[in-house]
Amino acid sequence: MKRILTCLLTLVMLLSSAAYAASLDQLHVVGCEEFITLREEPSTGAKAIVQIPLGALVTCYEYTENGFARVYYGGCFGFVQAQYISEVNPETGGEWRIPMYVANCNEFISLREDASTSSNCMQRMPLGAQVECYLRTVDGPQPMENVGYPGAEGVLRGYALSRYLCFLPPETDSYALLSATLRMNGEDGVLTQQTVTDPALLKELEGMIRRATPTIPTKCPMASQLELELANGDQLRFAYPIDGCTTLIAENQSVYTLTSADGEHLWQLFDVMGCLRANLMV
Repeated sequence: MKRILTCLLTLVMLLSSAAYAASLDQLHVVGCEEFITLREEPSTGAKAIVQIPLGALVTCYEYTENGFARVYYGGCFGFVQAQYISEVNPETGGEWRIPMYVANCNEFISLREDASTSSNCMQRMPLGAQVECYLRTVDGPQPMENVGYPGAEGVLRGYALSRYLCFLPPETDSYALLSATLRMNGEDGVLTQQTVTDPALLKELEGMIRRATPTIPTKCPMASQLELELANGDQLRFAYPIDGCTTLIAENQSVYTLTSADGEHLWQLFDVMGCLRANLMV
């Protein structure tokens, strides 16, 4: 059986266990140039399973005495060196946060004191304004994001409805994206990538990202990583599944979903990765 199917079987077994519901640490890969290696045993000499790219999210279960951590990534369990995973952004020394933009409204949205639409409004944030998004706080009919926004007396920390935020700045005649890279492991566990720079294809991808809607976390194996380089200098990384799910998980763990049609079209934009994915799922 191909490696990806073995990993998917592991996922099924995991989902059948009540232990999955327990609170687990979601950590980022940090401090490496391109990737770290997920291994079968807690040893640098152990057999490699897959390569995990820089910035990827892993679920950490436990730490070993010899400096390794048992983690789950892309449908597979294994061990990584603990020094390369962290809940803290090493660049800022604080929480992971990503830039997002006020969207899908007429003029402005409310920055609220608590994670409720009935909470006190601290500030109005105009259409197109940039915010720093820290974490999804409420999953359900009206998920909200914990965000920071410049106020009269410094940065205000509050809550905004997820549906009014977008990963890309307001749409104009110019392009928001400079490049997009999709990374995933082949059958041999080696990380492969494809970068798209064609403006027409990037414009299509922009539309997909803008149409993405906030949703609850899924248990799909997040076995690929989509990295976007924006024209304004920002970089965004998303975990993305290869099994037909269309969920994007951002670095701050905010979860958005592409439409079914957009999810399938994404693999057509990255044709090399689409062929690799098809071979893995055979």
